[in-house]
Formats: sequence, structure tokens, C-alpha cells
Amino acid sequence: MWKSALLLVFAMSMATAEGQHPVLAIGAQAPDFALPGVDGRIHKLIDYASSPVLVVVFTSNHCPIAQMYEQRILQLTEDYKRKGVGVVAIQPNGPHAILIEELDSPDMSESLPEMKLRAQCKHLDYPYLYDGETKQVSRA
Repeated sequence: MWKSALLLVFAMSMATAEGQHPVLAIGAQAPDFALPGVDGRIHKLIDYASSPVLVVVFTSNHCPIAQMYEQRILQLTEDYKRKGVGVVAIQPNGPHAILIEELDSPDMSESLPEMKLRAQCKHLDYPYLYDGETKQVSRA
């Protein structure tokens, strides 16, 4: 398992939740997960056990700012994969996360099918995972 895994959390966009979110200490074991990806697979934390570092990016499918960061995530993935760094992006919003005042900007919603469309259209080849039904992993 990961004895000295460093978990980096780069929060770009997260759904608002009640209460305090737990904060993981640097070097802490990441909470286990099993999430569907845009590639049709279920991705589990154990799948990334060979990476000494796992970068977890919380992002959004509809947020214009998160969309601007997609190419940066691609570049991060490319720049660090030779060093063994794993990268996964987790989308924590459900399909109804778009607020009425945001209807003028999004080109897609937060559903897994629309995440698949965005990944295909934008050539996102990093693991893009959906946690919008329960938000359990994102909250952990």
C-alpha cells in the first residue's frame, strides 16, 4: 500500500456542503474510493498504489474557471507522469448543481454522460471521475 504517499489536493471547484470538511495532513492516507470514470471503468484508490504521489484535482464540468484549467491539468499529467506522479480529477457535483444565475455560462451540465462528452471533445486523457451522486469521496 501507500506507506509514504503524499496526497495533494488542488481544489478548483467544490459543491457547498454543510459543516466542516476534514483536512488531511500532508502524507496522510487518502480516503479510499471507487468512482466511475469517463472511460467507462470504475477507478479505485488501489489502482494508483504504484504512484509515490497522487494528485487529486476537484473540478467541475460546467464552471468556466474549471474549464480554463483543463489544459493545465493535462499539462500537469504529462509533465509529471515520467516521475511516477498519478493524477485524477474528481467532479463532485450532481447534474442539478448549476444555479439559475449560472445558466448564461455553462455549455454542459454535471452528469457523467456530459463529462464523457466534454472529455472526448477536449481530449482529456487523465482519469476524470464522477462523485456527483453521493459526494461521499469528495466530502471525505
